[in-house]
Amino acid sequence: MIKALYIDDSQQELERYKNKFESDDRTKDRFRIITRNSPKSAPDYKQIYQDNPELMLIDVDLARPDSEGNVTDISGLTLSTELRQRFPEAPIVLFTRPNVFKAQDYSERI
Repeated sequence: MIKALYIDDSQQELERYKNKFESDDRTKDRFRIITRNSPKSAPDYKQIYQDNPELMLIDVDLARPDSEGNVTDISGLTLSTELRQRFPEAPIVLFTRPNVFKAQDYSERI
């Protein structure tokens, strides 16, 4: 089973996708999903490092405020660079909502 770490700033999204992985016949026996909110402090990073993921799924847009109104000081791109240093062999998948990159402005060919 592949240990996959999913990092997002939305608890709702973390739960939604964890449930999808755990209920889909194609993935439920292949992946163990560990969810984490975007790191905001050293203890958060320590927990991620201890997770020792084999695959990382990271939201690019980590700028939404949490329940206390705090916004992370790191983007998904920067976080992925940090995690690449720590886990050089683990694949990293970056994703986000299409409107973050204004994908709707590009033709289907692109």
